[in-house]
Amino acid sequence: MDRRLLTPAEAVLLLAPSTGTAYRCVQAGLLSLLGGERIAFEQSASPFKQSALLLTPRATLDPAPLPQHLVLLEQALVD
Repeated sequence: MDRRLLTPAEAVLLLAPSTGTAYRCVQAGLLSLLGGERIAFEQSASPFKQSALLLTPRATLDPAPLPQHLVLLEQALVD
């Protein structure tokens, strides 16, 4: 049997399994992508401009496979 740790998004779903947890799962997924350096945020120098989401180029990414829900979330950001 293959044992692995729960991802943050899976843990959120198990801790609060209601219809209102979808946004929390997406937030947890984004935090996982941020922690894995697959996305980053560029801070705005101006108070009138919003921060920007930066996607890490695929050539520089760690080849370690992501869980399927994170692959789909990352693909949604790319699209």
